[in-house]
Amino acid sequence: MADSPYLAFLHDPDQASRRAELEQFFAPNPAPFLKVYDTLHADLAAGGRPKFRLFGGGFCWPAFFTGPVWFLYRKMWLIAGIIIAVMVALPFLPGTERAGVPLAVALALSGHRIYVQHAITLIQKARTPDGGVDDAMIARAAGVSRIAAWIGGMIYGLLVVFALVSLYLLFSSGEPLPH
Repeated sequence: MADSPYLAFLHDPDQASRRAELEQFFAPNPAPFLKVYDTLHADLAAGGRPKFRLFGGGFCWPAFFTGPVWFLYRKMWLIAGIIIAVMVALPFLPGTERAGVPLAVALALSGHRIYVQHAITLIQKARTPDGGVDDAMIARAAGVSRIAAWIGGMIYGLLVVFALVSLYLLFSSGEPLPH
């Protein structure tokens, strides 16, 4: 049975080249992501498959505090969209009033690992038949998008301000608080 592209990347005997590709992809701050990659690769070297580790990628404070904005910053458009959809849908589902903090913790615990898996997938898709990498494709997908982060951050900030103003108006109205 053939390995998935993800596992093929981790099994590749030329790990120096794979790390160099990842380092280029993770710019401007590759260290925390390479640490996660090294953990995944060490699991395979020990004869297993990559294991789930609760703190396998460390705690990603930006993902905790900004949620989808960090994923937009790291150009993970689909994942950011899914997180936004979940955040919008949660208030409408019964029993999920307090799901915000657990969601933020889950994003913070898995953010680095999700980004490493995202990078590996994109690098493997950019692989050319001769084993090289299509640099133009990687350049579009790699690095960060400050513009997306600013736009997402401003929208996120406006929503927080709206929520705070709504709470203030609710408290100052003298009406009983909803349960």
